[in-house]
Amino acid sequence: MTSRNPLQLSVGQTIKNYFLRHFQTFLGTMGRLYANPVASLMTILVIGVALALPALLQMMVNNGTRLSGQWNNVYDISVFMSEGTSIDSARSYSQELISHDAIITTKVIPADDALERFKNNPDFGASVETLDVNPLPHVVVVTPAPTHTGTQSIADLKAQLQGEPNVDVVQSDGVWINRLNKLVEILKRSVASAFGLLALAVMLIVGNTIRLDIENRREEIIITKLVGGSNGFIRRPFLYFGAWYGFAGGVCALLVVMGVGLLLDGPVAELASLYGSDFALGYLSPWEALGLIGVGTLLGWLGAWLAAQRHLHAIEPR
Repeated sequence: MTSRNPLQLSVGQTIKNYFLRHFQTFLGTMGRLYANPVASLMTILVIGVALALPALLQMMVNNGTRLSGQWNNVYDISVFMSEGTSIDSARSYSQELISHDAIITTKVIPADDALERFKNNPDFGASVETLDVNPLPHVVVVTPAPTHTGTQSIADLKAQLQGEPNVDVVQSDGVWINRLNKLVEILKRSVASAFGLLALAVMLIVGNTIRLDIENRREEIIITKLVGGSNGFIRRPFLYFGAWYGFAGGVCALLVVMGVGLLLDGPVAELASLYGSDFALGYLSPWEALGLIGVGTLLGWLGAWLAAQRHLHAIEPR
């Protein structure tokens, strides 16, 4: 039987003791938070609200992105042919447009097909049945290339199509989707700005809470330093306090976001149905939810570290 190296035993015991002390501190700080439920809950709620604001903005960005993605077809331009234009002329014109650099596809909707759609619509079917002749023109639906979906590009393409022979009216709804995309871009930048400001607020909240805790334990800290305790040893429980505050605040923020989502879910679905859409409000993804809790924990730890680093050095035995 081989004997173990004393150095290996010493290193193994040191590592074991290191993790044991951290585990004890982990449980001890959780117990102290539980022992002061009102003060702890107030701090956690404030952190939760601060973290929930950028998270709600991120949820709005996610839904705006999904919405604009679902309505990419609004970039299509409807070209209504002049009265008297034959279906063959409309199809020939459609084929000519394919060669245009700004256009990727075209589709012809014959007037008879359009009229049939109206007949099948319960809101217009009865009225359409009374018509003696088909008043609808042939329509060529033009899909612009992705590089030509900007506001100015759409306007230029519409003007060019409007000037073509046998074209009566050119219509596009792409302007408002461009506005929606710009709004989503503004929201994305707002999320980054809000997160930066509110992350600083979370660190200040935790830092101030830890500062008060350090002041309340000043005598205990002085005694610990007198018997040889280092700043790192004394700082450890405060870091765990900060991490616990941040973790619980992140969970609270996630609950706030889910609660707001549940409140808006029904009205959003009803609004979407009015526009004939099956759009449903989306929540934060699992990774975003975990990221929110993780960021809250990190900010709490960082705020506690900054406060402890500053105030522990100011407390020295006389």
